[in-house]
Amino acid sequence: MLIHKLRPNDVEQGIAPEVALAELREFIAGRVLVGHFVHIDMKALRKELGDQQHELSNPAIDTAKAHRWILQNSPWREDLEQQMANISLVALAGIYNLDFQEAHHALDDAFVTARLWQKQISRLEDLKIRSLADVLRVAKA
Repeated sequence: MLIHKLRPNDVEQGIAPEVALAELREFIAGRVLVGHFVHIDMKALRKELGDQQHELSNPAIDTAKAHRWILQNSPWREDLEQQMANISLVALAGIYNLDFQEAHHALDDAFVTARLWQKQISRLEDLKIRSLADVLRVAKA
């Protein structure tokens, strides 16, 4: 509740966790996942899916890692160290000129991360990162 502001009455009309996990497994089958600090989400999902004897082996791209790589491989800037340290989703939304309504709201976080990734793809292409293999080399979670 502290982070995501979800109260019991917010989720009481939701679907059962095992149904949600089954739908998620089906939706992500064979896909590459993208997230901001996505290793945190992957750890939580692996724990939940592990309880049901399912494995989460999708490749995952971390937009935070992608941003750091972009910074390290772009023209040097005097404030590079500061930029490397401040890579929260809110901070990157500002850097990439993205509107951000509410941090730690699942839908807002996902939407901003998707838009962030779209902007990063363009910057990565400019830096000769053009294939999935290249992206996984520099930003794999």
